[in-house]
Amino acid sequence: LTGIPLPVHLSLAFGAMLVTSEKIFHGHLDVRVATLVGVAIVFAGVAIVKSLLLARRHFKAGLKLTGTKAVHPRALKFIGFVVGVPAFACLGLLGVFLPELSPLWRFLQTLVLSHNLKRIPNLFIDNVGGPVRLHLRMLKENIEPISLVSLRCFLCCHCSSPKVVPKPVHVWYLKLLVTQMCFLQPFLVFLEVIVDWEYGIGAHWIK
Repeated sequence: LTGIPLPVHLSLAFGAMLVTSEKIFHGHLDVRVATLVGVAIVFAGVAIVKSLLLARRHFKAGLKLTGTKAVHPRALKFIGFVVGVPAFACLGLLGVFLPELSPLWRFLQTLVLSHNLKRIPNLFIDNVGGPVRLHLRMLKENIEPISLVSLRCFLCCHCSSPKVVPKPVHVWYLKLLVTQMCFLQPFLVFLEVIVDWEYGIGAHWIK
């Protein structure tokens, strides 16, 4: 290996094998690893093609809604969600072909996920007419109590918070929680990148 090697083990059902980009590009791969690489390429290719076709459909629908060459804003929002799939798939392929930089690809994938997650609350709010209309409806209409937090594990364990009547402040809490998740998750992955690379260059004080 040349440069700064960072070994990455592909855990297989029949054991872990050391895989590097040098072996991949020179064709010196075990049949099992070559099969895994081929499957990754096929699945990533299908995801990219399907998502681009879906984005194209939203683009045409947006043009049809406006009747002009300008795309409807709602269609643009959905296209923004869909294009995250090709980006995520391409980063996954980079992780397969350049495994030494896999921490970096995971960090970039986390940024893609966080970017889409951050847009979800605004998407729901816009569907009801914006934040002002949502707050007015929550104050004037009779809304049944619901559980703001509900978790189900293994289809048998279920826990939820006490039911309350949703209020405008709960919308702010939801957006704050999503914002915290979108910051905390990339931050933790970034720390993982630093630790992995420090260990890769010989910082053996990292256990």
